Amino acid sequence: ELAQARNELTQTRSELSAALRQSTALEERLTMLERRHAEALRIADEQSRELGSKHRALESNNHELEAALSRRSSELQSATHEVATLKEQRTHMIDEMAHTKREQSQQTMQANAQLQELREEMASAAADASLRHRTEVDTVRLELSSRLQSEQESTVR
Repeated sequence: ELAQARNELTQTRSELSAALRQSTALEERLTMLERRHAEALRIADEQSRELGSKHRALESNNHELEAALSRRSSELQSATHEVATLKEQRTHMIDEMAHTKREQSQQTMQANAQLQELREEMASAAADASLRHRTEVDTVRLELSSRLQSEQESTVR
């Protein structure tokens, strides 16, 4: 019985030794896993800080882009309004120019008609003056001729 108890004790010691070695191996593995976990946490924390920094930078950049977009949008609206105003002014000017051109054309036609009337009046007046001049010249010639004849007759007597 004692021998059996010793064998059981030896076996138990062996099992305990094996369990102790296994426990030690598990503790070492656990320590290694804890170190890895701590390193992973440190890396994750570092990456989280980097991502947070990048996120803040992206948010800042996004705000800047939104502000720039808002400014560009306002500038575009202003430019669009200005273009519309300029188009209206251009259309108004074209209408005014067309109206002015029509008026000028009408005035030119009236001036041409008046000019034609004046030409006709001048031609008529010139013809009348020419006729009067010829008549006067003829009258003067007749008078001169008559005087000359009278003087010749008086000289002959």
